[in-house]
Amino acid sequence: MKNLILLFICTICVIGLDGNLNAENSPIDYSSSKKESKVEESIPLVGSNTVTSYAGGGFVFGDGNTWAGANSAAGAPNGVGAESLVFAGNTSAYLLVKDFNFNIPCNATIESITIDITRRNEAPNPVDALDATVSLFNPNTLSVSTFNNADPNVWLQSTTSWETITYTDMTWGETLTPELINNERFGLVIESTNASAFGRIESNVD
Repeated sequence: MKNLILLFICTICVIGLDGNLNAENSPIDYSSSKKESKVEESIPLVGSNTVTSYAGGGFVFGDGNTWAGANSAAGAPNGVGAESLVFAGNTSAYLLVKDFNFNIPCNATIESITIDITRRNEAPNPVDALDATVSLFNPNTLSVSTFNNADPNVWLQSTTSWETITYTDMTWGETLTPELINNERFGLVIESTNASAFGRIESNVD
């Protein structure tokens, strides 16, 4: 799994540990000039910003063929991925990559989310792997978004090379808020399918 890239716009936002927007409950001591400099450092830049992060973990749920080594889909690509073996006409289970460790300011407006997925099909025979589902996972509703951003192209079939596919959308069918994005369970769901009438695909996501 490669980067999840967020583009957002924000203005000044100072938050206490409890999330309240007031100085009384803030852990910052406003009476000290030294502490005031720390406040300034904690205020994000006003205007358009882009942040990127790798997933911190992987998880499998739902019906379909499971993914072995789900956590291998997290972090920077290293040549070792999560793998699902899927026979003709079937789909994999959901692979959830999550825990991006974002700290988006409280009043930011999310403008778009772009996600890079590093993938391949390691099947030794000419069988086609396709995206079945590429959607966001909403940690508040504990559900997969109804918006499916699946790529229509066949996965690269190789045991030596990988391809990186970029998926982007403004909302991904969700009301995107900093609270949602910052939740450690927020993430991306990937489901692969065997589009051939025979054989077995070996879906890999790094």
